[in-house]
Amino acid sequence: MNMKTFNSLLYRLSRNRLLLSLQDASVSLLPIILAVTFVLLLSHALALLPYSSKSDFLISGAENLFNFFYVIFPLLFSVSLSTSLARSYEVDPVIINIICTSLLLLTSIDKSVNYESLESNLYFQLLPIPINISVIKIYTYLLIKKKLLIYRAGDFGIGLRRHINSILPAIAALGVVYGAIFLIKKVDSHFSLTSSLYRLSPEAVDSLPSYLIEKMVRGLCWFIGINPNYPLDFLREPVKEGLLRNSLAVSQGQDPTHIITYNFHLFSDIGGAGSVFCLMLATFFVSTSKHNRKVAKLSAVPSTFNISEVIHYGLPIVFNPFLFLPFIFVPIISGLITYFAMWIGWVSPISNSIPWLVPPLINTYLSTGEIAAVLVQAFNLVVGTLIYIPFLKASEKSNLDRASVKAVSQTLRLESKNIQSLYYRNQKAIIDNLHFQKEIDQAFWDITHGTLLLNYQPILNVRSGKVEKIEALIRLKQEDDSLKGPYFIDLLSKVGLSTDFDKWVLKRVVKQSNEWEDLMPGMTISINVSPESLRSSDFVNFFIEQASQMQHALSLEILETSMIFEYDEINEHLSILRNEGIEVYMDDFGSGFSGLSMLPNLMLDGVKFDLSFAPQMSSERGIQFLRSCVAINRTLRHQIIFEGIETEEQLNTVNRLGIDLVQGYYISKPLSPQDVCRFVCESNC
Repeated sequence: MNMKTFNSLLYRLSRNRLLLSLQDASVSLLPIILAVTFVLLLSHALALLPYSSKSDFLISGAENLFNFFYVIFPLLFSVSLSTSLARSYEVDPVIINIICTSLLLLTSIDKSVNYESLESNLYFQLLPIPINISVIKIYTYLLIKKKLLIYRAGDFGIGLRRHINSILPAIAALGVVYGAIFLIKKVDSHFSLTSSLYRLSPEAVDSLPSYLIEKMVRGLCWFIGINPNYPLDFLREPVKEGLLRNSLAVSQGQDPTHIITYNFHLFSDIGGAGSVFCLMLATFFVSTSKHNRKVAKLSAVPSTFNISEVIHYGLPIVFNPFLFLPFIFVPIISGLITYFAMWIGWVSPISNSIPWLVPPLINTYLSTGEIAAVLVQAFNLVVGTLIYIPFLKASEKSNLDRASVKAVSQTLRLESKNIQSLYYRNQKAIIDNLHFQKEIDQAFWDITHGTLLLNYQPILNVRSGKVEKIEALIRLKQEDDSLKGPYFIDLLSKVGLSTDFDKWVLKRVVKQSNEWEDLMPGMTISINVSPESLRSSDFVNFFIEQASQMQHALSLEILETSMIFEYDEINEHLSILRNEGIEVYMDDFGSGFSGLSMLPNLMLDGVKFDLSFAPQMSSERGIQFLRSCVAINRTLRHQIIFEGIETEEQLNTVNRLGIDLVQGYYISKPLSPQDVCRFVCESNC
């Protein structure tokens, strides 16, 4: 596999919806991780001061807080993950939270389990991710099944109807997942699989194959946001026993024999799991990302004391496919180098137990008493840093520039959850390739260095000669005062900003309508809305609320795509909007999916013929085709708007076809709010 193919694979992985949600969930916990970490470090700093014995209760309290946090971390992570998944799949996070939290507690804790035993409870540590993924998959699959709908469109309000229709999918998800875990626990209990792990001997773990397996498992656990010290608690006693035997051998004047012992990780996990001290150095050396350098600075002190969570969740490493390989293999390679050095006798096996908070280089000297051990750890540090560098560069190339994201978020007034999504996930289709990333960066640059504004294009009623509607169209005013069309709409959609952009347009239209006040009475203002937005009940409620605040009527145009035929909730939401008196049109009819067999099922007031139909009027065959399309929509009682009219001949042809509403440059180009008001007044007087 060449590097280009490998990078392509990483890009595809990085846009996976589940991975994005998992990464988002881990990042959300960073503030509390930082707080707990610095409380622990501060307490140990107090221990170095004079009269430190008087602060023993503070040190003990900080350690208890730190330990308590990581014991209950699976529960916190489950809540964060269920919220992130619900947001990604656009379902109610409260329902998913309740189901997943209940399942985790039901399957992990019983009457015989107390807080102390949660540390070694494998189910409590390992189940959050399987539970959450299983629940969201089952729940969302069943939620769209019509047979499971208790109430359909038109019954009750949208909020109440959605909650009632969630009952059966929620019960099914809860029952299926609980049943699966119950069977797994029964099998485990019958064969004593979990309990047998606690009977391992020092000899069983003191081998290169067992070490490699352990490091792979540890790295994988950290990568998916699980602290492996708890699920791998059964290894604690065998490695401690090996270290004790080494200490006894040295005290008796003999050579220590156990290589893989407690504290062997000092040579492989430099700065914490995954040798993140190496990653921190790589970031300082080659990173061009302000965010990554800031996280590296924040993690400098914790990593020096072997606390790696800050960089794990802040960079993040968790669920970052670009950093997966170095995170797994840097500790393994360092361990192999150290094992070889001890095996040939250049460095003695560890015989002294030291606290895990002792910084790198110092810790290896104290644990062995040899300068050679320090040199081996320093060599591992250099090797690990060099390995991390190319993967870090690839990771940064996959992310949008944070300064551009911040500027766009201010322009569109994004909600905090969506800003975070752009920072860490780039939403549903993160970055397919570097070319696409350049297009996104350019679009963000244009938006933040120009001015977004709305122009309005009149829609004329041919029969009456009056303007009945105006369509709000996005324009970008550049630094040289020239206007540019909204070329970036599709790009913003690919990074998950469709709904935010639709909200921005809607709020601007409402503001403009109220500024016009009594001008252009009876006018309808039409705006374009993406199908993605209309899948969201929150957006529909927002749309209805905004429409009620306008001085003019509001209509909606939805682009013709396969999505509007595939999602029942879109049609349901269109019906709700129509019931609120909002006209609904299909935009660009004939240019998209053209699912004519499904057209009668859509809740539409009308269609807008795409401007690509205009050239059809140059031939008799084309006119016959247009007449057939008009007849179909007349049968469905659709009002028809024909856009793209540029000549008098086209206008006359459309008039003969019986189409009343027309739009195009022959009528008027898109105008500023002041000019369109003047145009309408002149046309309608």
